[in-house]
Amino acid sequence: MKDLREAIVQDDFEKIKNLTTELQQALYTISSNLYQAAGEGAAPSEGGSGAPTSSEDDVIDAEFSEDDK
Repeated sequence: MKDLREAIVQDDFEKIKNLTTELQQALYTISSNLYQAAGEGAAPSEGGSGAPTSSEDDVIDAEFSEDDK
């Protein structure tokens, strides 16, 4: 980040481009690792409290319409 800030101050466009690409790759790696870690922690256990099954749902399917009076 420090190098990128210096390149911006110096208007070194080639260095800005190269450092921006490096920064994007680093951020992609970090976000990918975070996404994978979140996915591992969110996996329900076999007998665990995952998403409710269809027999446990309290969802009522209905249509709604407004009548003009």
